[in-house]
Amino acid sequence: MTKFEKRTLDFADRHLPLLLAALCTLLGIAVRVSLREVVSDDYNTFLQPWYNLISANGLSQQVGDYNFLYQFIIWILTKIQIPSLYAYKICSCIFDWVLAITAGVIVRSISVHEREWVGCLAYCAVLLSPVGFLNSAAWAQCDAIYSAFALLAILHLERKQYTRAMCFLGVSFAFKLQAVFVLPLFLVVYFTERKFSAARFLLVPCTMVILSSPIVLWGRSLTEVVKIYFSQTGTYQAMSMNYPSPWLLLCQAREQTQYAYLKKAAIVVTVFVLAALMVWWIRKAYAPTGKNLYMMAFLLVYTCVLFLPSMHERYGYLYEVLAIILAILIPKTIPLCAGLLAISMNTYGIYLFGVSGNWTFLACANLFFYCAYIYSLKEEFQPGITEKANEEITYKGKRNA
Repeated sequence: MTKFEKRTLDFADRHLPLLLAALCTLLGIAVRVSLREVVSDDYNTFLQPWYNLISANGLSQQVGDYNFLYQFIIWILTKIQIPSLYAYKICSCIFDWVLAITAGVIVRSISVHEREWVGCLAYCAVLLSPVGFLNSAAWAQCDAIYSAFALLAILHLERKQYTRAMCFLGVSFAFKLQAVFVLPLFLVVYFTERKFSAARFLLVPCTMVILSSPIVLWGRSLTEVVKIYFSQTGTYQAMSMNYPSPWLLLCQAREQTQYAYLKKAAIVVTVFVLAALMVWWIRKAYAPTGKNLYMMAFLLVYTCVLFLPSMHERYGYLYEVLAIILAILIPKTIPLCAGLLAISMNTYGIYLFGVSGNWTFLACANLFFYCAYIYSLKEEFQPGITEKANEEITYKGKRNA
C-alpha cells in the first residue's frame, strides 16, 4: 500500500461521519434535481398565478392565503431571472438543509454515546426523508420553512433560551398558521418549569408583526397579518383534506353537512386529548427537558393534526420530522416511524401522482400508530425535578419543620 493510499484511508477512518454526511448531501441534491420538472395542481392553480400577480402588481394587495412574509419571499423570487417553478422549489429546498442540520444538532446534543455518528444519521435521515424531498422538490410547498423555525424554537426551548424560542416560534407563525401546533408544548414548559413569565409569550405575535411590518410600504395595514389567519380557519369546510383522519371512519371527507355536525366535536376531542397528555406529564413530574421534550413535542403535534378537522396531508410534516429524530434517539420506534412515513408517502402519491388509496385503511393505520407511539414512549419518559415539584418539596419540608 502506498503512503497516499494509507493517508487517504486513515483520513476516511477518522472522518467517516463527515464523509457520510457529504455523500448524503450529494444524494439529497441529486434526488431534488431529478424532481425539478414535477408540476402539481397546486402550482398550476395557486402558486404560479400568485407569482404572476405579485410580479405584475407587487404586494399592494393580498395574494393567496399565505401571510405577508411568504408573499415577500415570492416578490423577491420574481426579481430572480429563473422560472417560477424552480424558484419556489429552490427556496423550499434550502430549508430542507436548515431542518436537517437542526435535527442533527438536536440528536448530537442529547445523545451520550457516539454523538457525531447519531448526529450525522439524523441529518442524513431528515435530508433523505421521502416526505421531505417530495414536499419541497416535487410539490414546491413551503412546509419545510415553517417547520425549520418551529424545530429551532423547540431546540432553544430545550436549551432554556426562552426569548429566542419565542422569537423562532414567531418566525414560524409568520410563515404558516400550523405553527400553532407547537404552542401546547410551550404551555407544558410554562406550567412545569416556571422559569419565565407569561408575558414572554407576547414575543410570538410581536415577532410576527415585526417581520410583516414592511407590508405598510405597499400601503397595506398590519391588521391584515391577523385577518389572513382568521380567514384561513374557515376556508376548508371538510373533516379531512387528504389527511387520513380517524373522523373518516364516521363520515365522507368533503361532505359539508357532516362537517357542520362534527367540527366542534373534533375540536373538543383534540383539546381533551391534549389536556390529558399534559396532565399526565405534569402529575408524573416528567421534566420537559432533553429527550422528554422532543417526545412531548411529537405527541402534541401529532395529536393536533390527527384529531382536528380540515387537516391537509402536508400538515403532518413537523411531527414526521420529530418521528425521525425519535427513531434515532429511541431505536425501538424505527418501525413506527417507517409506518408513519409510508402513510404520508401514500397520501402524497394520491395527490401528486394519482395513485390509489384506501382512506378507511389509512385512517385506521394512522390511529393505530398514534396509540402505538403512546404505548411505546410511556416507558421512555424520565422523571425529573421540575420547578413545581421543587416548590412542593420545599413547602412540605417547611410544614414538617
